[in-house]
Amino acid sequence: MSFERLLGTRVGEPSRDEVIAELRWVIDGAEDHLGVERAGRYLRKFYPGTRKRWACPRPRPRR
Repeated sequence: MSFERLLGTRVGEPSRDEVIAELRWVIDGAEDHLGVERAGRYLRKFYPGTRKRWACPRPRPRR
């Protein structure tokens, strides 16, 4: 989705499902490369407004 936009091969905005699928792909890759804890910190730093912008629910606290 984002790569298509960068390459100029995408017309229009992506669907919510496409955005979620790509974000999951980014999260999985970050966890694979950095580990879960570091990936969480990385993603909060580089995607600070994502949750607000996409009206995502707040995550439940871990037990």
